[in-house]
Amino acid sequence: MSKSELCYLCGELIAAGEMSRDHVPPKVLFPTSLRPGLQLLRKLPAHRECNGSFSDDEEYFRAKILMMSERTEGAEAQLRDFLDSVPKSLSLAKRLAGDLTNTTPAGLTLPAGVIGMNYDGTRTDRVVWKIARGLAFRHYGELLPSAPKPSATIGLLQGPQFLRLLKGHEYFQHVRKVVVSREAFSYAYGTERGEGAHLTVFFLEFLSAVVGYAIFHNTDCECPSCADRTK
Repeated sequence: MSKSELCYLCGELIAAGEMSRDHVPPKVLFPTSLRPGLQLLRKLPAHRECNGSFSDDEEYFRAKILMMSERTEGAEAQLRDFLDSVPKSLSLAKRLAGDLTNTTPAGLTLPAGVIGMNYDGTRTDRVVWKIARGLAFRHYGELLPSAPKPSATIGLLQGPQFLRLLKGHEYFQHVRKVVVSREAFSYAYGTERGEGAHLTVFFLEFLSAVVGYAIFHNTDCECPSCADRTK
């Protein structure tokens, strides 16, 4: 069976009338003004229902990386798009307003004029993992599960310097970087083998300011942790 007939999100055959083409990464993460001429924004086959099930989380993710970003060209363009969409997404706007806080996670009050931000890591991790699954399908032809293994590490960090430092680390010497849009999105990916472990890494840079990451053991990993789970 050709992989082009399979939904990269659920791994099932796509019947006639159920086909959609999902942008990887999601198109909503690219500001409208930066989309013309993009050549590396690929589309992958997905069921309409599977694809649509991520829409709300992708909008939430877009808002969160925008709130975490510095004033870059990409962030300014994304802000214009977001403000245009607020009247259509009042429930999201209210939710985001509720995430603002004047206290730290430990309960300490922040200095006057300083605002903190909470965010739902379950929702943002879900989008990071979805993008990693799409890139794994594209680069390795591999269908990853809807939920990552417990050993997977997924999250968001502020600061593009993290990606630059990581790329220079000897442990990830085979990581390759792909620039889709310098202002909006680039990513690095690669695999690492050693002492029975077989890892894949994806690092996703958004708006030149926020880094999402997914580090996980491959299906053929033979490290002790993976071996214990297969018994």
